Amino acid sequence: MKMRSTTNSSTHYAPYELLGMQQPKGEGTTIIESTDTDNNMAATEEQLLQWNATKEAKTIQAIANDLEARDARLIAMNSKRKPKSYNIGDWACIANPLANKTNKQISEPMKIIGRSTNLQIYTLQDSNGKTRRANIAMLRDTTTTNYSKGPETKTIGPKAALVKTFSKGKTTFYVIDQEASAKDKAHWCYDNKRKKSEWTQQRWELSKTTITDYTLLEEFNMEISSRNFLIPPTEIRRNHPSVAILQQGKKKPTTSKTKKKKK
Repeated sequence: MKMRSTTNSSTHYAPYELLGMQQPKGEGTTIIESTDTDNNMAATEEQLLQWNATKEAKTIQAIANDLEARDARLIAMNSKRKPKSYNIGDWACIANPLANKTNKQISEPMKIIGRSTNLQIYTLQDSNGKTRRANIAMLRDTTTTNYSKGPETKTIGPKAALVKTFSKGKTTFYVIDQEASAKDKAHWCYDNKRKKSEWTQQRWELSKTTITDYTLLEEFNMEISSRNFLIPPTEIRRNHPSVAILQQGKKKPTTSKTKKKKK
């Protein structure tokens, strides 16, 4: 009863009033006296029209009051907030929401060299001179006022390539060395020494295997992990999910049911 008869702070009406009912009276009173009869309780058509008009008027006024209260709350919440914006020449990072926990969540500090007229799309330039366009929602503030040095360049390893060979009806994939190698010379192949380890903990080293006749799939630079090991970049693994040598160490889903061995 209390919830239905309490005046709402936004609409300024109680639920009883918006249903066309009168506010309940205090405890100990009766709405219908024992002396009332059916004839006395019957309402005329004019009274019904007046009741309906009053109900509709209260409903419209309640909606208007609620919208006005919502606008007032938004103004109060945003009173201490300032619209986010960047100027040309400022520095910012680009967020990467699709990165997993082992990859960087934001890019290196980049310089803003352009922006759209509505201040929503920005053009940024990295340390290599390449430009990227990003929405303002993807930009993150940074205190850096220059391109990062050292850590970014250390992660870049030697040139490599993903290739495949076809022999006796079988396709084999290799990661070969492309560092200062001529096209007519044999290329050394990389071998993963930690096939069962996680991707970031693997160690790729040059083996004694060489190939000359192959089909080039993609060229890239090996990355240097935090343990100073060579590993293929994550983008290469994602671009070639069917290549087994790149997916080594990936966790397989476990099943609760196990097959019984036949006797």
